[in-house]
Parts: sequence; C-alpha cells; structure tokens
Amino acid sequence: MADSTVPVDVISAEALLNSGQTETNKLLNQLVPSFNFPQPSLTDGTDSLRPATLRGLAPDQVLVLINGKRRHQSALVNLNGSVGRGSTAVDLNTIPPLAIERIEVLRDGAASQYGSDAIAGVINVQLKKGMGGRAQATFGKYITEM
Repeated sequence: MADSTVPVDVISAEALLNSGQTETNKLLNQLVPSFNFPQPSLTDGTDSLRPATLRGLAPDQVLVLINGKRRHQSALVNLNGSVGRGSTAVDLNTIPPLAIERIEVLRDGAASQYGSDAIAGVINVQLKKGMGGRAQATFGKYITEM
C-alpha cells in the first residue's frame, strides 16, 4: 500500500484474531475509526442483516470489494427508522474473520477513483489463499441466580 496516493488503513489477520470479536462488522467497528456499526433491535429485517456505515454516510455509499472484485448488496431495504433508511447494505458478516488475510479501508478520495458508489469509501477484503484451516468456537452461560 506504499504506492497509493491516498492513505489506506490496512488491518492484518493478526489484528483481526487478537480483537476478540467473531463478527466482521464488529471487528471493523473496533479497528477502523470512521466505521460505525449500530445494532438496532426490532426494526424490520435490520436486526438480522445489520447495516454499517463509513464516515457517517449511507450503507449503500460504501463500495465493498472481495479480493478486488465488487461484492453485491443485499436485497433488504432498510426501513422503519433504521440506519441508512431507504438504502441497502452489503452484509460483511457473511465473511468469517478466520478467512480474511487483511482488510484495506480507503476513506478519502474513493469516489474519484471508483465512482459514485464509493462516496463514503472502499473496503477491500483480501481472503486467505491456499489450503489449511482453523476453527473457532465461542460459548457462554446465562446465570439467573446469585
């Protein structure tokens, strides 16, 4: 990324694994300062496919690339007072953090390079190559008595 004319935030796989999060959107919310991932409840379908924003702009103004190729947006239109009302978002949580090699976030000057669908910026997710694997498990317990 040293040859880029604008600053690019690069988040490595090690930073992703050390963050303690299991959702890609939560990872980005924790590691990228201009990324916002609100978690609304009971606002139509956005409680299952939650929209994320970059630089405070609508979710559909962020261009998401997977290995440099455009990722399609979801078919869910955000309604009922949710974030990005009237827009559609890319579901980044469909990409497991264990499969990511690095994430590159371009915030400034993205529209001049990529077009009007990158007004807020570009998120390029580079996936790991090759064979091999890793597993991750989480668990919890709900205690109701003292």
